[in-house]
Amino acid sequence: MTAMNAFARADGAWLLSDTAQYDNAGHVIGKGLKVTADERLNLAIGQSGRLAEGSSRDVCTWLATQPNQTQALANIASLVDLLDHRDREAVVHGALIDNPVPKGFRLTLAFWDRRDSRAKCAIIGSNAAMACGSQPRTLRAFKTLFSPPMSPDRWPGHSFNPSTDAAILAKYQRAVTDDRGIYRVGGTFQATRIHSNGIEFRDIHHWPDVVGKKVAL
Repeated sequence: MTAMNAFARADGAWLLSDTAQYDNAGHVIGKGLKVTADERLNLAIGQSGRLAEGSSRDVCTWLATQPNQTQALANIASLVDLLDHRDREAVVHGALIDNPVPKGFRLTLAFWDRRDSRAKCAIIGSNAAMACGSQPRTLRAFKTLFSPPMSPDRWPGHSFNPSTDAAILAKYQRAVTDDRGIYRVGGTFQATRIHSNGIEFRDIHHWPDVVGKKVAL
């Protein structure tokens, strides 16, 4: 579990994510960006789930090979195949054996659609579980995604406003645990906004999590 939220709004497409990476037991094993953006394509891709080391470089390289935004969206399943291959290689060589949960991964896309002149978000998962019940390796559009989900729903419908509500979302998701009672939202809570004129990045909140230790409230 990690924080990877997405919202398609009038002022842009948003990704709100944390930066901590965890082992199977919930220890923080590192901190790093989980969102890769390409201003030429006006597209950002967030990563969540189990991915091999270097996956962000793979995403960056893949984005650079795409001729335009339309082709990038049409070819997104090829990126899933590439990352899945890297994941399988890492398991064979032992790099991910100590981190078997969750199986698979999800890519969360945020972009400014140049054809429709509006913000859009979508997900694509390597398996059914990470695809949120959709067909694996199939792009699915949506307006609002909270991940991890919270109970109760504090912003029903599409009432969440990323520009004003991001800090309180960070607080709520920080307190969410997985099914074993482990906290898995930490590091820095960051915002990525894609709009008609480009891409903006902003840190929302920083937690003093220590590498080698579990997240503690």
